[in-house]
Amino acid sequence: MRKTKFQIHDDKVFEGYSDNTSWNGFANPYFDEETYKQIVSYYIKKSESDEKNLEYWNEYKTDFKNSKGFVINKNSASPLTVHGMGYGLCWHEVRKQIKVSKLQHRQGRQGISYYCELRVGRTCYASIDQEANGGDERVNWNNTEHYLFIHHWILDTQKDFFRKYDVEYIELMVELGYKTLPESYKEKQELIKKYNLWEKLAEKQPKSWPEARKIQQKLGFFDDMVGTWTTVYVENKLSHKYN
Repeated sequence: MRKTKFQIHDDKVFEGYSDNTSWNGFANPYFDEETYKQIVSYYIKKSESDEKNLEYWNEYKTDFKNSKGFVINKNSASPLTVHGMGYGLCWHEVRKQIKVSKLQHRQGRQGISYYCELRVGRTCYASIDQEANGGDERVNWNNTEHYLFIHHWILDTQKDFFRKYDVEYIELMVELGYKTLPESYKEKQELIKKYNLWEKLAEKQPKSWPEARKIQQKLGFFDDMVGTWTTVYVENKLSHKYN
């Protein structure tokens, strides 16, 4: 699990832990005992004039008494018990988001040729250049912390994006006659293993680009994962213009 922050709609922000799962598009946060009780107290007080909401939050107060919790950091000197509070509440994670900016593109020899920047707010964290002539993407960055942020952002938030791409690619190969159905079933089974491993590796905390690349390679990213993600994003966004 990773430490992060959550809020319901645009309300008060609380610090908790994420296991990278979701419910109907909403986050499934975990909180330590103190924070869990703070949240329940906050919403009980806020719901004093709303009988239905008040009853709802009092149920969470009762549920906590019966909750055994879940121990994280078991092997550390300070193991911590956390309690889930998802599945029914509209939590979302409060975190910086990567946005693709200054996108320029044209038809290349072997696909879409493009240049863009990956930004957080107004700050450029990396620039990506793909000439689409058979080579991989050039990922340019000057700040290791910025690169590692993008690395973590992809692993933490883009698993479903890549999984959907992988499944669609396998099905396209079958449709075009490059793979048989039995071969596609086998590859989809391998994807299950890949994305189970993804969840484990997402918890790693690399301190350098080489360490991050070793993690990426274990997931099959033999070219830089940041560049691969950007190319898939750009192709999804622009493919209708070049078909």
